[in-house]
Amino acid sequence: MKIPQRVTPNIIDGSEKISAAYIRNSDIPVDQRTGRIQAKFTLTKEIDYSSEHYRDEVIDNLEELKKDNFGKLKIPNFIIKKLDKKTLQIKCEYIKGRYPTPHEMLIVKEYALYRKNDPYNLYTISAYHPSNYIVEYLPPYNIYAIDLDSYGIISMTKRLEKWHKYDSYTEE
Repeated sequence: MKIPQRVTPNIIDGSEKISAAYIRNSDIPVDQRTGRIQAKFTLTKEIDYSSEHYRDEVIDNLEELKKDNFGKLKIPNFIIKKLDKKTLQIKCEYIKGRYPTPHEMLIVKEYALYRKNDPYNLYTISAYHPSNYIVEYLPPYNIYAIDLDSYGIISMTKRLEKWHKYDSYTEE
């Protein structure tokens, strides 16, 4: 019986890595192995605007979003890049989860619509459909806003109009 090699050279850079066969056949608990135990994904969104002016306005808003705090409502890590005069690219951390329940949408209402933790801030996320939010599958079940380019200055009147489009989520 041949014992699988524990360490094999990496073809690309010559460094050593743990062989997949060794990890599969090991009795070492997953969190103590030195093999892969986590994978991260990113989403890339490319947006074409009618002018450089609109693209730059969204970029300014996204730069402001990086500094903002929505309390219980989280924002995934993201980077922005100008691709050309009218195109913007947003690379965002992928959040594995599900859409929020009506009860969880009340948290969105408090922290995005009313800005509970910063009520005088004119900037907010303005996409209020549940599909624009993800609740993590694992504790602490954070709620993430995922339609980042909807962030900007928006009046309370306009926010309320947008919120009331989704009547099943407007429990008063």
